[in-house]
Amino acid sequence: MVGIKTQKAVTIYTVEFKTDEKIIKLDIPQEMYDGLEIGQSGEVTLVEGELYSFII
Repeated sequence: MVGIKTQKAVTIYTVEFKTDEKIIKLDIPQEMYDGLEIGQSGEVTLVEGELYSFII
């Protein structure tokens, strides 16, 4: 068997949501990240620990 190793660059988009009790840090897809702005407030919905929606 002959093989090679290749490198793969991965960009991770991370957001932090601040609640009254804690800060929630999540990795999200670029499409969701591009739709968010710093300082927005709203309602976050998580499903199985993943961001499902953010309603302003």
